[in-house]
Amino acid sequence: MEVVEITRNAAEVQTGKLPISQIMDSSDRFKCRFRKVRSTFVAFPLLALSLIALAEGRSFGRPGDLDPSFGSNGIVATSLGSMADHTRRLRSQPDGKILVLYTSGVSPIITPTTGVIERFLPNGIPDTSFAAGGRLSVNGLRDFEILVDGHILTIATIYSSLDYGRVCRWSRDGMLDMSFGTQGCANLSYASGFEARRIRLFSNGHILVAGVTESYVALFAKLKPDGTIDQSFGLNGLAPAGYYDFSYYRVGPWVIDKTGEVAIQPDGKILFGYSQDWDNYFYIGRLNQDGSVDTSFGESGVVSIGIPVPSYAYDAFSFGIANYPDERIVVSGTAVQWYGTESQVITARLRNNGSLDSTFGSGGLVGFLSNDTRGPASSMLVLTNGKILLGGMDDQAFSLLRLNADGSFDTRFGNNGIIQTRFGTSNMTSILAMELQNDGSLIAAGSINGANWSANIGLAKYRDVAAVPAGTQYDFDGDGKADISVFRPSEANWYLNRSSSGFYVAQFGLSTDVITPADYDGDGKTDISVFRDGTWYWLSSSNGQFNARQFGQPSDVPVPADYTGDGRADLGVYRNDVWWVQDLVNGTSSVASFGLPTDRPVAADYDGDGRTDITVFRDGEWHLQLSGSVYSVIRFGVAGDLPMIGDFDGDGRSDLAVYREGVWHVQRSTAGYTAFPFGLADDLPVPADYDGDGKADAAIYRGGTWWVQQSFTQTAVVAQFGIETDTPVPHRSGAN
Repeated sequence: MEVVEITRNAAEVQTGKLPISQIMDSSDRFKCRFRKVRSTFVAFPLLALSLIALAEGRSFGRPGDLDPSFGSNGIVATSLGSMADHTRRLRSQPDGKILVLYTSGVSPIITPTTGVIERFLPNGIPDTSFAAGGRLSVNGLRDFEILVDGHILTIATIYSSLDYGRVCRWSRDGMLDMSFGTQGCANLSYASGFEARRIRLFSNGHILVAGVTESYVALFAKLKPDGTIDQSFGLNGLAPAGYYDFSYYRVGPWVIDKTGEVAIQPDGKILFGYSQDWDNYFYIGRLNQDGSVDTSFGESGVVSIGIPVPSYAYDAFSFGIANYPDERIVVSGTAVQWYGTESQVITARLRNNGSLDSTFGSGGLVGFLSNDTRGPASSMLVLTNGKILLGGMDDQAFSLLRLNADGSFDTRFGNNGIIQTRFGTSNMTSILAMELQNDGSLIAAGSINGANWSANIGLAKYRDVAAVPAGTQYDFDGDGKADISVFRPSEANWYLNRSSSGFYVAQFGLSTDVITPADYDGDGKTDISVFRDGTWYWLSSSNGQFNARQFGQPSDVPVPADYTGDGRADLGVYRNDVWWVQDLVNGTSSVASFGLPTDRPVAADYDGDGRTDITVFRDGEWHLQLSGSVYSVIRFGVAGDLPMIGDFDGDGRSDLAVYREGVWHVQRSTAGYTAFPFGLADDLPVPADYDGDGKADAAIYRGGTWWVQQSFTQTAVVAQFGIETDTPVPHRSGAN
């Protein structure tokens, strides 16, 4: 680790005190008076600072940001020459290498003919050691799966007088595995032909192949891990499942396969999506483990989901099926307007019996209209926290949308719930496949520059897509600005000067309580809360509900924060040298030994992954246990400094900061070191983002008067709000 030693000279700063006054209204509540004061930052040197660098090679930023370590600033654009179709599947091998399947040609009846799997290294660079020059080309290739050992299973259709499917197994480096089937492959034939299109794995290693006959009857086959037919499935290993529309058609440069997704439930039942020709419905069918229709699901084994459309000229298809651990099912479908510019999308959540889950969206459904899109949404994932990702296009960009678990837009993701990624092209660009990585990141693949019936592969890597960026601390009205606020122990009253909703007072707690304001319900608003003798009490701002929970001991230091990255503060206490944390969502608790009894806890998100990191301050040393299990020690400050918490440069990472006799010393994670005088030695530092620009503002509280140095305007604001004995809400006993 690199150590940087910087030595500076000391200096003193003098400022004058302002008189303290209190303005009362007719209700004996105080008003506040503001004055703007011009301020000039003066660089103040730090006595001595020794910085031990954080883990090298680790990417930082907000959840959903592009990972700059991947490709060129998070994206990869690969030229494939002329290609009249699009990306169909993305999967990662156990070592992190990325496989992308695209089809590279169409027959006169717009059926894709040749499929290619290209491999990329984890950093996005093409891997030329794979197969032949980095690409595995197979005639009729439609889909693939990755085995636990990294081997590859492909499914293709061999076109002849009577089409048949072919499953092949390849080594992790793209060489045919001759021990599988007959010389590496197993053929699947049926009396009326078998065009194979999907492949999935059962938990026991058995293989499911889904496809369609030449008369468009859905057909499923099951193989054993060695490639032999599983005769216990259907009739001699094959199970037809009805007459559906599994045709292809073009949207722009791409050939759309109306075969829906296929998913295997934990109990081995098979879910599959399909559509009917010229119909604004999509359908989800379910088979039992033996291939028979599961008539307990929906109506005679089928659930029909209508997509509201304004006119007849729409055609629908299913593109997403995912299982929740509690057996609920999320499905998505799109209705595409012919000769128009719109697509309608519906996401639905079903109970295990196929009925709509009324707790999701409106009666179990969430609908979207993309009126400036020439192609449909095409990919869906359910995250471990229940949130849902939808991938598609917004004309010239990858478009990634996140929903909360209840179906509402997750406005704390990207820009009001949506992230757009442009590749510098002027034509149709869309996410068509995506997969979560073990580190919580997402890799999305799609087609870019889709014009004149040709397209190329685009890849993008987004970091920590399940994490929820923390809302603004001490923001009681959810407008993204911290609110000037105090707790008056003599009255047990909270006085809030909310920046958008105005003045508010609430009596909550006792004079001896420790205030613990945080966003416990995840609605983006800080909740009023206190800690009393090991019990937590808080009011949920989302519904006004009173909550009480015993967690801790009377002498514990409360440290509420979002340790799990779900957008809600968890209960946390620091006891001597042990951290105790309870997740309010599932009630689970965790314990970690970290620190010394004399340390000050300064938990915050120092690596920008949306999860609070366990951290202590010890006589000028910061000891950090980053949520990615990286331990770091940083020397910043001296004994007697008051450590502070805040993101002073707006990069999504909390910065190291100390307050020393009226001088702020800040080691900004992106913008670097700065120091400046702002306050007096006995002032209470209360940094927070008061102007809503995403950066913590330097601020101090002095006996009822607030001084805030706004980072956006670089001006100071003075507000008289409170009295001498009040406790400013943004100030904590352990840190700020």
